[in-house]
Amino acid sequence: YIAAWITATSHHPVGTNVFDLEWDTLILLDTCRVDALREVALEYDFLNDVGSILSVGSTSNEWIANTFTEDYRSEIRRTAYVTSNANAETVLVDDVYPEVHLSGKRHPPAMRTPNYVGPDDLLLLDQVWKYNPDETPGHVHPKHLTDRAISVGREYQPDRLIVHYSHPHVPYVADAISENRELYDYEKDPIGALLNGEDFNKVWEAYLNKLRFALEEVE
Repeated sequence: YIAAWITATSHHPVGTNVFDLEWDTLILLDTCRVDALREVALEYDFLNDVGSILSVGSTSNEWIANTFTEDYRSEIRRTAYVTSNANAETVLVDDVYPEVHLSGKRHPPAMRTPNYVGPDDLLLLDQVWKYNPDETPGHVHPKHLTDRAISVGREYQPDRLIVHYSHPHVPYVADAISENRELYDYEKDPIGALLNGEDFNKVWEAYLNKLRFALEEVE
């Protein structure tokens, strides 16, 4: 069904492409839930009304493939994409999409329309995960992405700047970092922990703290 969905949506896109909207800086928080953002919004002056749109992808590789398309080539040429998400390499550089892993097996590609652009079609594709130290388990520390995004904005002065944080994606490291300890099992694998009876509120708070960990750098 995943292959069928990808085949269909490559011909008839679903959702709102961000290049159809007015913005100069787009900040992506990977796996950030709308209800979570609303829950912490009052803690940050820069978060006002938290609305939502229907995305063109429910995974990073799907979003990248359905966002950076030929239809928006002129806008993309004036866009700098600063990211700590390795799916940019998989899709835009290696041209591997869809990449679907189920039970450890790679499924054959869908009959999609290959209409996304390549890395040279952007003003800049800056993959911070490739060269910054990995000080947090699983992902580049958000401070490195923030620093690089500011530098790119000043140096390249792009019409559009996309900053793609990997946080608050699992693992939920914020509490472990602040407490200078190893990750608990529910922080490493929250879904598995919940399925095994872990307290929901404990897992949810760990997730919110990971979100706050990113929002401090967004601010």
